[in-house]
Amino acid sequence: SSDLNVVCPGARTRLSTGAEYEEHIADLHRRGLLDEMTMRASLDSAPPEFVAPVYAYLASDLARDVTGQILVAAGGFVGSFDRATPRVLGYRDHHQAGPWSIDEVHTMIGTATAKR
Repeated sequence: SSDLNVVCPGARTRLSTGAEYEEHIADLHRRGLLDEMTMRASLDSAPPEFVAPVYAYLASDLARDVTGQILVAAGGFVGSFDRATPRVLGYRDHHQAGPWSIDEVHTMIGTATAKR
């Protein structure tokens, strides 16, 4: 089976500018969720053109052997995360039952993230 790649982009957009965004980033830093370097990078993000080459690379033949990667592309920074090990939040045999309801998904994900 082939694994998908994931890109976590960071770029200056209308959603990552303005007083409300800046206050949110400062709050994350105060709460210890962002280190100083990440806070500064978040407040002075490069434009999306700096993220686009990572997507173009992944779509090219050059990346044909790159699978299952979690990449970050933000401004002048390109990196990769150690491959995460998924935590099973729930399982349902699709032969025996229908899809999860939105409330069931909320309960699974909400409970799992509230414990963190």
